[in-house]
Amino acid sequence: MLGKLLIASLLIPAAVFGQQWKLIAPMQDGRAGFAIAVLNNGEIIVSGGASLSGVLRSTEIYDTKMNTWSSTGDLNIGRRGTAFTKLFDGRMYYASGLIDMGTSVTSTCEIYDPLTGIWSLTANVLESREGGSAITLPNGNVLNVAGTDGVGYFRRSCEIFDPMLQTEKFTDSISVGQFGNVVFLDTNTQKVIMISDHTNGSSGPWFNETEEYDIASSKWSVTAHSQAGHGSYQQMCVQLPSGEILAPSGGDANNHGSSLIEIYTSATKSWRTIGTMPIPHYLGTSVYIGGDSVLNIGGFDGANNIAMDNTWFINIKTGQVTAGPKLNERRYWQRAVAVFTSDPCSEKVSVYVFGGQDESNIPKASCEVLEFQRGTPSVLSLPQPLSFNGTVCAGIDTSVSISASTCSEFHIDSVIIEGLANSSINTKLPDTLKNGESKILQLSLHSTIVGLNQGFLRIFYNIGGSERDTSIPIIMNLRASTRGTIRSVIHDIINGGDTVFIPIYLASNSGDRAQGFQMTAHYNTDLLTPIDPEFAGALTQNATVWDQNQISGGMNFFAQQPFSISTSNPLVILKFKTAVTKDECTSFVIDNLQITFDSTGNNTDPCPLSVTGDSAMICRANGCGDNTLREFLINGSVPGFNAWYDGQNDRITINDGIEVQHVCDIFNMLGEIVKESNSCHGKYFIAVGGLPAGIYIVRSSDGRKTLSQTISILR
Repeated sequence: MLGKLLIASLLIPAAVFGQQWKLIAPMQDGRAGFAIAVLNNGEIIVSGGASLSGVLRSTEIYDTKMNTWSSTGDLNIGRRGTAFTKLFDGRMYYASGLIDMGTSVTSTCEIYDPLTGIWSLTANVLESREGGSAITLPNGNVLNVAGTDGVGYFRRSCEIFDPMLQTEKFTDSISVGQFGNVVFLDTNTQKVIMISDHTNGSSGPWFNETEEYDIASSKWSVTAHSQAGHGSYQQMCVQLPSGEILAPSGGDANNHGSSLIEIYTSATKSWRTIGTMPIPHYLGTSVYIGGDSVLNIGGFDGANNIAMDNTWFINIKTGQVTAGPKLNERRYWQRAVAVFTSDPCSEKVSVYVFGGQDESNIPKASCEVLEFQRGTPSVLSLPQPLSFNGTVCAGIDTSVSISASTCSEFHIDSVIIEGLANSSINTKLPDTLKNGESKILQLSLHSTIVGLNQGFLRIFYNIGGSERDTSIPIIMNLRASTRGTIRSVIHDIINGGDTVFIPIYLASNSGDRAQGFQMTAHYNTDLLTPIDPEFAGALTQNATVWDQNQISGGMNFFAQQPFSISTSNPLVILKFKTAVTKDECTSFVIDNLQITFDSTGNNTDPCPLSVTGDSAMICRANGCGDNTLREFLINGSVPGFNAWYDGQNDRITINDGIEVQHVCDIFNMLGEIVKESNSCHGKYFIAVGGLPAGIYIVRSSDGRKTLSQTISILR
């Protein structure tokens, strides 16, 4: 799983830029009380409804890109006030409805297939119903809820339609018969929420019950009561991304309209009032337009008996209502949908309003659109916290990927690892990430701390001229084990027969008793002959052999007897006899040194060499002089960063090129700080009196980058 760093998100209301509702291509038929849906291909389908000539069979499809309407297959039976829902496979389901301008209600149902453009009759509902509601359940079945028989009986009954078997069956009934109710699926609770409407015809009382249908038990229960009725034929209420339901306005007891804005929360089974509308109304439409905003459109002002051309932006967090641009035509009982399209820079919201009627009750063919922009956030996708298990001796080489979704560019300036000594980033930076691009960061993680220890991968970046940084936690759970360490060694040879000494420092976090270890080294000259090594500390030196039957220029050394390693850093000194045939200075390099420890004695617990810090070379600073090991110089791979041990003054001199005051530390091979300074800059030195001979890590950090090198102190 990946985490995301959001940079910016802004909803820009249309009125800010003076956008207005724009009339678009009209429908071929004026219609009200029709069904609508956005098809899977993004086109919008409208069907049925009432017109001046009566109930419609026609179906039209609107192409949002071309601003054109086209006819598709007609309904088998014209209908209005029908319950409708889109099935999971993209087909449309229409259930029952009025088949004339009077009171005749059909029990027939139809399914539209967008692939063929054909309506097909399917199983009839068991009880005919107009003004009911329908919703597709998670299992693909459809729940048909309530409605009226057209002649005064308001149904409590509900049915389940199975699209696969094309069958209908009754399920549990709601508490009060009604029509015009609206239903939503709450995926958080797996329940259907029904918000009541009214009974006794269009002038009857509005209900305020809220009921929930438990899909698992197939049972309805009354959960709450709103302060006003909000149903309005699936138009006024809108479901938010949280699963909550916003109900702005709606009907009241006198059928004049309510001004209350309420929100229903299924988790608490409760309503809360967040504000009021400027004009009480009902039979309008509401659409969610992204961010914290809902747009409420038109409706009927019952107090003044007039259709409205008003629109309002509603902030769902604060309840604040802001007037939007007015429609070109007054309308209620219309349908509306919001269509979202996006590019890397912005998200375009297009709100379409189709048909409806004004107070003259003449169905409209006109349609309108309101378009505005919502800035899309710039997102830097980051990995989740990195977690590793291993031993203190084993380095972990891994990689992480970061990617960008942005209108502008992410400039990745630098990346550092904090809190884990001896770890590094092996990726060339700075770099730029454009939209859709990703960057692989190669990490080399090392630690000598037993148990849980945590660091951070810290990313410094710039977007739009703003400097930012973010961190990814790194968690390492390491078990104790013996370790050895050495760097690539350069040594000078001047006389044949000289003995060359190569120190190897062994350390343990736990005082483990090991069965033995194997060491492999490769070198670049045939002028060396390995001789018996020297031992210090508690390392047993019995039964040691040199195996010279390896590849040319390589050797293996085995210590087969049990031995223990203490925290006194015992020393193994490899010794080579040199052979020189010319009277000039000759150098050799030992590289690729690997040490494997086996604390179990059966080769099941290998612990390879842990390479720490930046790549470096240990070499004699006094050139081709005598072969005593006195003063060593570390030449790291970081340009402009040099450190060396000055044996005469017993101090480490550092030149890191960082002119501002910063932090510099000296670490031992256990990861512990043994010397520190907070006032370093340019070229400086740290006195190391009291430190035993050994290999140490020098680290400089100015907060944005960290430089480290290995240095050796021999006394």
